[in-house]
Amino acid sequence: MKYEERISIINKIFEAVGGTQLQTGSDIWCDGEEILSPSENVITVVADLIDRIANNAVSCTGFYDPKEDERDECVNDHTGMYYVTLS
Repeated sequence: MKYEERISIINKIFEAVGGTQLQTGSDIWCDGEEILSPSENVITVVADLIDRIANNAVSCTGFYDPKEDERDECVNDHTGMYYVTLS
């Protein structure tokens, strides 16, 4: 799958689950490449939805660890967020 296709799909899924762009206190948001949330459960549900739609395991999830980000001096809006993207 081409990069542009992955980005288009992730944005469509983001819109379908009712997400908004980054807002304080938002349950789910998108940076254009990843769907992010402070809730691991929200990301797990979105990842499961993606995999069911694709009828294949195509989602990739992770967590932006605050300790690692601080150590690497890259603290930003993603820090402390769980995310899902397409692999």
